[in-house]
Amino acid sequence: MDSNSNNNQETNQQPITPQPNPGQPVNPFQPNDNSNITNNNQETNQQPIITPQPNPDQPVNPSGDFVSNNSYNQPTKSSRKFKIIILIIVLIVIILGAFLAYKYLLKKNDNSLSNLNSSNSASSGTYSGTGVRIGQANFLSQPKLLSYQPIYKNACKTMPKNNTLPNCNIFYFYQVGTTTSNKPIIVAVDFNSQMAGSSDGYFYAVFIKESTTQYELIKQYNLKNYPNYSELSSNSSSSTPQNELTSSVTVNLSNSIANSLNFPSTVNLTNSTTLTKDNSVVGGNWFIKNLAGILIGFGDLNPVNISHLSLIGQHGNYSYFDYSSNLVSSLNDNAIFGTLQNDFAGLYQLKQPIANNSTPSIIWNNGQINNNKYVDTFSSCSLNGKGYVTVKGVNSSDLTAVGKLNNQKVYQLATSNPVFQEYYKTNFPSTTTPYSHGSAKLSLQQYENQYGVILMKNSLNQYVVYQLASFAAGTAC
Repeated sequence: MDSNSNNNQETNQQPITPQPNPGQPVNPFQPNDNSNITNNNQETNQQPIITPQPNPDQPVNPSGDFVSNNSYNQPTKSSRKFKIIILIIVLIVIILGAFLAYKYLLKKNDNSLSNLNSSNSASSGTYSGTGVRIGQANFLSQPKLLSYQPIYKNACKTMPKNNTLPNCNIFYFYQVGTTTSNKPIIVAVDFNSQMAGSSDGYFYAVFIKESTTQYELIKQYNLKNYPNYSELSSNSSSSTPQNELTSSVTVNLSNSIANSLNFPSTVNLTNSTTLTKDNSVVGGNWFIKNLAGILIGFGDLNPVNISHLSLIGQHGNYSYFDYSSNLVSSLNDNAIFGTLQNDFAGLYQLKQPIANNSTPSIIWNNGQINNNKYVDTFSSCSLNGKGYVTVKGVNSSDLTAVGKLNNQKVYQLATSNPVFQEYYKTNFPSTTTPYSHGSAKLSLQQYENQYGVILMKNSLNQYVVYQLASFAAGTAC
């Protein structure tokens, strides 16, 4: 026991509880220090006079007196320690919660498909800075627009303004990733070029930036799949010198990092949904800049409405979309694309109930077996003949089962159906004779009797429309 309490016992005095000074702030992390409190009553038997102290929770009347004369109860040391412990626990919980929320937002931003990139504009150059690892390359989730790079001799160093025609080639440079040794992977793209003999207005090439002044060309493509690297070599005798590479660039087509740009050849999204890579467009894949540029490989440089894209699955580091756009009447043009982040895209063919331009072994309801070819395109110009046609808004009442293929029903539309009539008018136009397919004109009923148009449901629950190849019009685009 301390000296104060001993003196109190000897003089039969009551212990004095130190009272807080209302004007003095109390530090909740510092125990009350009583060393400066002087007990003037230690030497006498006189009872101490305790002046009532204001309670912050008690009201005060206008005269300054307390409404109640109840004594002020000072918190004990144990209660203050308890409050301090509670406060520390609360602070720890808040800090931990903030950290977990930060990690969650980072993960959400990284794994999100950018909400199908709802903010993708044609001029977007933003990127999240995170991505995926494929082979010896790490790809950004969004390409990063760079300033001028000294790669092509006649590339514009600054972008022309006010729609003026420049006397240089307009190249855009994007960083799409890094090598495992942290060297930037750069795409040089000319969206309206005649580069390397291409007349389709699109060209891109992939480089590794070895140093601040040295680059290495590892792959190039254009819409005609014209990989004539010698024309772009700094040592070539090209007839178009403005398209030559600068002396800062070397060509190394055997660089294994280029393999990281190759998409999977076959993908099984589900037991019934199988995709096969179609390398007939731009050598297999193309730079898209964002999802809105997914049709660049077909020569369409206009950004698409990404609401036309439906995510059908993901496999590894790749995402797969069904692109659907209105063709005519109730018909949609569909195509399947794989994407690597928002950097590259490639065309895929969905395994359909009937392969395009094939002779399916349909058993018709009359017992006969089909021996005619069918195609799943409306005309040769729909997605360059690479897509397939589906009917939208069809009801089961519009369909009549006319046969089976591999235990799956084959349907036909009534002659009054707008889709059936659209095919009929296209293949047998009243103003054109002879017809491009060389057949004599059929009536609507004859066209139906020969199963001119049939439908089957695919693994995406779409009704795919097929027409007899022998009647399909070779519509010019």
